[in-house]
Amino acid sequence: MMMSSKMYWFLSVVLVGLVLMNLPPLISSSSGSGSRKLITQTDSCSHPEIEVSQSPESSSKGIPRYRVLIANLCSDCWIEQLHVHCGEFASANIVDPQLFKRVADGDCLVNAGRRLDSGKVIQFYYSNTFPYPLSIGNYVCGH
Repeated sequence: MMMSSKMYWFLSVVLVGLVLMNLPPLISSSSGSGSRKLITQTDSCSHPEIEVSQSPESSSKGIPRYRVLIANLCSDCWIEQLHVHCGEFASANIVDPQLFKRVADGDCLVNAGRRLDSGKVIQFYYSNTFPYPLSIGNYVCGH
């Protein structure tokens, strides 16, 4: 199977990030104390445990405004390096890049990649003529 250049780039970035964080490049999928793993839909920390929601708010200078909430609903795990599928996300108002930043077409990083503990929520607002579809991408999870 041929790997696309975007997938190769993404995997390279993940590997470099793991090296910079002094993590082994092969991530254990065990659930022992302090373990880390790159999540897939079949792992114990599943997509339903991270929720992305957005709702319309009052308009800003005639441009619709949206409130976004990204919550870690996992009762006993943390997440980091959370990426969201975000299309060509852009906003008429400034969004704090420490909270949400488009790092590539269709790829936005949440909380600057920092850890989001159980029960924590990231909130930000953006303005655009239409809402962007946002969905969970990849992330690292630990217990």
